[in-house]
Amino acid sequence: MSGRLEHYYQRLLELHGLAPVSTTLQQLAEQLCCSRRHVRSLLGAMVQAGWLEWQAEPGRGKHSHLRCRVAQDAFRRHQARHLLAEGKLQQAVATVGASPEEISRFILSECGRVTEGERQLLRVPYYRPLPSLLPGQPLRRSEAHLVRQVFNGLTRVNEENGEVEPDLAHHWLAVSPLCWHFFLRPAVRFHDGRRLQAADVVASLQMASTLPLFQHLFQINALSSRQIEICLTSEDVHLPWLLAQTDAMIQPASCVHQKDLAGRHPLGSGPYQVAENSNERLRLLAFDDYFGLRALLDEVDIWMWPALAQQLELGERQVCGLEVSTMSDLAGDNQEMALEQGGYFLLYDPRSPQLRAEPSRRWLQQQLAPWQLMAAVPAGYRRYWAPAYSLLPHWLHAAPESDALLPVPEIRHLTLAYYEQQPEYVLLAEQVATRLRPFGIRVDCLELDYATWWRGEADADLWLGSVNFQAPAETGLAAWLLGTPLLRAVICGGDEACLARWQQQWQQGVLAPVELMKAVMVLGWLQPLFHHWLRLQGPAQARGVRLNNLGWFDFKSVWLKP
Repeated sequence: MSGRLEHYYQRLLELHGLAPVSTTLQQLAEQLCCSRRHVRSLLGAMVQAGWLEWQAEPGRGKHSHLRCRVAQDAFRRHQARHLLAEGKLQQAVATVGASPEEISRFILSECGRVTEGERQLLRVPYYRPLPSLLPGQPLRRSEAHLVRQVFNGLTRVNEENGEVEPDLAHHWLAVSPLCWHFFLRPAVRFHDGRRLQAADVVASLQMASTLPLFQHLFQINALSSRQIEICLTSEDVHLPWLLAQTDAMIQPASCVHQKDLAGRHPLGSGPYQVAENSNERLRLLAFDDYFGLRALLDEVDIWMWPALAQQLELGERQVCGLEVSTMSDLAGDNQEMALEQGGYFLLYDPRSPQLRAEPSRRWLQQQLAPWQLMAAVPAGYRRYWAPAYSLLPHWLHAAPESDALLPVPEIRHLTLAYYEQQPEYVLLAEQVATRLRPFGIRVDCLELDYATWWRGEADADLWLGSVNFQAPAETGLAAWLLGTPLLRAVICGGDEACLARWQQQWQQGVLAPVELMKAVMVLGWLQPLFHHWLRLQGPAQARGVRLNNLGWFDFKSVWLKP
């Protein structure tokens, strides 16, 4: 009835505006193309909704008094709110019919907390779709966070202290350096109601074993319905931590190979299940049969609107979580800020003939130093950036800047690759091109989908990217360097023996992450650029909000104070 009632009110508003009118039920029936009896019902509903004043005069042919109370713009916003509640973002935007800036402000004003009876719902603005939420796939920062809300691993990492804790496995032990046993919790259910079986764990980890950091998982056996044996080809002191990563999270065995079908609607056992995932909306519902503590928020509703990024002059680093920077309509005093554990970087590809010579790379790094690029960047971006001297803010690995200018190399053309749907990359690429143009070097930009960038499957000289590391950040950094196909192709200059040695030494606990990062920086194939200040603002009623290293917050721990 609500949609039809809105249509009839819209018709009255078009006919009479906000001025009082004298009319009859018969005239209104003709104007609205319905019976007198239906008109009475409509008028009563509109009065109850507060849209209309109606003073009826008894007697056939008597004129009654009508006045519309809600103006056109306000009523369009009412209709848009109704459509948003149904998840129809594009229809809501069309109903508002305003400029992109006004639409962005409207969407932001509608985000935040919603209480529907006893249910607690949190609406979150975001600037791009999230089409793939599967373990074992190339995942950007936000997808990695969401996968952790939907899935579980055998272990998990405590976001507060970085320690490994039990998850699907309640206990584990190393029988020998090359053999580990994991003991599964009983009565764990996936979101479709089926029970977790040892076969699901075996199938998921066998899939993970095709990835670089998991290839030493030689055999995964089900010793019983609740006991898993993992046999390694080489020692790995980080195995419990590794099994908490998104690549090793557990799916039903029947879903492991259904990447294309299951990406938008994955099936996990985590605290939230995906109820809807389109280009406009990701809707997560609390899973009542979750084996841990049931989530406090009943629903998390993420709305996608690309203009948010341009409206706020911010990229993925800020447009995340409950609230961001200038989104002050929702913000009370409930806010956090932290310097990210990670940052933006440039990679110099050893497969490029122009960059094999170290002097060429060093000259480029001198010209593209963070402070050089920051000088010409608009203040709206620059205020959230800090120059990076390594990929973690508490490390110092970059060589001190020399006053001596290096000779200009014989380079006339470079291709810079970055991944799509990240507004800051376009800005940085323009700055790189501007810096090198006076030296006669043309820079062409290549925008890729994230999976292609992650695999390094493009003909490029330079690669622009960014990364955030979950706690403990040092371990995450080492795993990222040694486990990402693009990074594996770059950091050793193509020396596969060096890469294999580093990986083995790290897995054995011989090579510390700080020393690994130092070795990478010495070779000069990776150049850190910036760290971002992450800022999370939320409604004052939100409790339990803790900014994590991915710029989000654990949904299941948040609740809304009445």
